[in-house]
Amino acid sequence: MALYPRWAGTDAAAPPRPFHDRFAAGRELAKHLSAYANRSDAIVLGLPRGGVAVAYEVARALNLPLDVFVV
Repeated sequence: MALYPRWAGTDAAAPPRPFHDRFAAGRELAKHLSAYANRSDAIVLGLPRGGVAVAYEVARALNLPLDVFVV
């Protein structure tokens, strides 16, 4: 087992990004959560510092209310 990140040999300060941006990540996540679409007993919570952008796309795609969860 390696003791360094899987992206070793590249710029460790900037690991590879699996998504173009957080909005794209939210759209992809929404595909996996489609069973929750249009439910009256569901809400999408987004954490500040990047999570709200992801949550926005999930809420929009699934037609669910969105709220911000501050901890």
